[in-house]
Parts: sequence; structure tokens; C-alpha cells
Amino acid sequence: MSWNWSKLGQEVEAARRACVARGKPGHEEAARRFHLACAAVWPPEFFESLEACRRGEARALNLILDFVEASPRFFRSGYTLDRALRFVARPPRTAVQTYRLQQIVLRAVGRELRVPFRNISKVARAVDAPSLRAHLTALVSSDDPVTVRRAQSLLQALLGASDERRLEDRIRSMVVTAQNKRSPALLRRALALASHSLSTEARRLLTVAFEFAMNWDLIPKEELLELARLNWPEMAPVWDFALPRTDGPGERARWLQSKVRAG
Repeated sequence: MSWNWSKLGQEVEAARRACVARGKPGHEEAARRFHLACAAVWPPEFFESLEACRRGEARALNLILDFVEASPRFFRSGYTLDRALRFVARPPRTAVQTYRLQQIVLRAVGRELRVPFRNISKVARAVDAPSLRAHLTALVSSDDPVTVRRAQSLLQALLGASDERRLEDRIRSMVVTAQNKRSPALLRRALALASHSLSTEARRLLTVAFEFAMNWDLIPKEELLELARLNWPEMAPVWDFALPRTDGPGERARWLQSKVRAG
């Protein structure tokens, strides 16, 4: 059964407008009516479903999508919509749910949905597809300047995400092959990509390549020094494991750290 967000939201707002200041006659009755309306506006287990969606559980997604598609406006609904948009990209999705999310993106761009727009790019990246980009491209020709700006910003975000994924895939392929073949040449090519603007996943992959090269002494430690100096957060576990060692990898790690500290 669909939830009547509009009617129940109107009751919340009517009760809010009828609130009476504390100490004035009728305050307690007005406050009781307001709290009852606020409790009644949410479907049973709505916030449990929102939390499940945050954890990436598919069972919760449809109810939260219903809420986002309705985009009701009442006391604190904007805050909850903001949270919902942060979480809906996390659970596994069916084809129908993916389509619903794509429509949410397009309706938000066209201002048919009054939702916090700052999280829409995350949703768009999660359901990126040629058809979505085609519809966004069409919206760039809109007469509404806000719609145009929103469509352009999402297209830029999607193009950037696509480039980022391609670089991640390239690095992953190189690192896996370099490990399998213990290839210094391929490790050098992978590590040279550290000069690019990298995602967290790309940095993690290059850290794996760095650790592998250092442990197996496949590349002279002088060549690894440039990467060691980047001091990514992803490098911390490498140093934690390598520095106490008394073998070759430990010696190389201590030499690299001494050079990093010396500047």
C-alpha cells in the first residue's frame, strides 16, 4: 500500500503552525497534536529501513525510493531526504530500481523533485549509463538556467568518474600482471602513474605495487623513494609491517624512511 506522504505531511505542518508557546493556554494540547502528527507521518519501520539502506541492504531500498520520489515537504523532511540520498546508491539494485534512481536524478535536475541536490551526483555515478547521459545532454538545452547548470555539472562529474575508473582499471591490470610475472618493467610503468590525480582505490593499488617491489627487491630502492615521499595514508600499514622486520624488506623500508625524514 502506498503511503500518503502529502496528506500526512500537511497534517504535520498544520500542527506545527498551530503550536502554542510554552506557558500559554493550550500549549500542552498543541504540543501533543504536533508530536502525534510527527510520529504518524513516517511508515512503520521507516527509520530502521533507512539505517538498513545505509548498511547497503537491498531489502530496504524500495521504501526509501518511495520516500525520495514523493519528496514530501514537512518538518525535518529535508534533513531526512538528504540522508536518504546519501544512502540509496549503496544497496544492490534490480533493473527497475536502477531506472527509478535514474529518474530521480533527471527529475532533480529538472527541478521536478525538491530534494537536496548536493548528493545527486553520487546517485548519478552509481547508475551511470549512456541513456542517462543522453537525457542529461538533452537537459543542457533547457530554457531554465538552473536545469542547465545542474545537467552540465552532472555530466562533468560522470565524465570524470569514467576517466577515474578507467585509470583504476589500468593500474589494477598492470599491478596484477606485474605481481604474477614479477616484472620490474611493468611495476615501473604502474608506479609512474603516481604522478596523476588518483582516487583512493588507485592509491591503494599503487601502494600494493610499491610494497611488492620493495619486498622482492625488484626495483632499486632509490627508484622507490619518490613514491615513498608521497606519504599517502594508504602507505601507513606498509610501514607498520615493514619497519620492524630484520630482513631485506625491513632494511629497505628503514632506508626509505630515513631519506623521507631527511627530506
